[in-house]
Parts: sequence; C-alpha cells; structure tokens
Amino acid sequence: MANTICERLAETRAEAGYSRRALGVAAGLSARIVALVESGKTAPKRSTLEALAEVLGCHAEWLATGNGPRMMRRKKVAS
Repeated sequence: MANTICERLAETRAEAGYSRRALGVAAGLSARIVALVESGKTAPKRSTLEALAEVLGCHAEWLATGNGPRMMRRKKVAS
C-alpha cells in the first residue's frame, strides 16, 4: 500500500498506463513537475494535485494524504 504522496502518485500513474511525460501533458504540467513530485523533491501545489487527480480519476485529497476514497465514481453515459 502506498504510504506517501510520491508512492500514491507513482502507483496510480503506472496503473493508469501513463508515462510521466504523458501524465504531465494530459494534466497541463511538465514531466519534470511529475518527476519532482514522485521523487519527493517538491511538494505539489493544490492546483497541481487537482490537475493530476482529475486525469488519473482519483480524489486529490486521497492523493495528498491517503485519506478518503481513492477513486472517483465514473459517470454513466446514457445510452
């Protein structure tokens, strides 16, 4: 189980099939920012966490703290 934001981000990114670069592009960030957060060399701003969480489909609060539900519920598409 991932205990730090670094571990939670790396694990969730890998499970979602994103490279650092692809996640950065999808979230409007640089690959460097993703790498710095994953390595623990920088603490992300709230807006950065929210952008990453949105792309990964997880809650920003869970990504930041490990508390609360991990994944967001997906909206069903009407057929």
